[in-house]
Amino acid sequence: MIILPFLKNKNRKLKIILFAVFLLFFDFAFFSTRIHSRYLIYSLPFASPFVFLVPLEIIALSFLIILNLMLPMPYENIKTLILILNQKTTIVLFSLFGLTLFLIFMNKYRKLIQR
Repeated sequence: MIILPFLKNKNRKLKIILFAVFLLFFDFAFFSTRIHSRYLIYSLPFASPFVFLVPLEIIALSFLIILNLMLPMPYENIKTLILILNQKTTIVLFSLFGLTLFLIFMNKYRKLIQR
């Protein structure tokens, strides 16, 4: 889904290459069964050049990353929040949220390639 449109198009500007790399990191960390979604944080350096292109989406991604990093926290003062975050319903909602973000980023990526 990410590489094929890139290979088919001759428009290989640095911006498109960086967006493709960002999507590959996002894709690998979020959808891989052996990798935990908290590894999404490694996609942020590749997303940072696109803060002005898709600011709300990058903020939403940062929010998702922060909440994913909070899942295993053993701190007593945020115990209630951690219990809410670890409920199956919350995990499903955040998974759908991450999928929606990925689809939005893919749409922006396809638009970049078509320009």
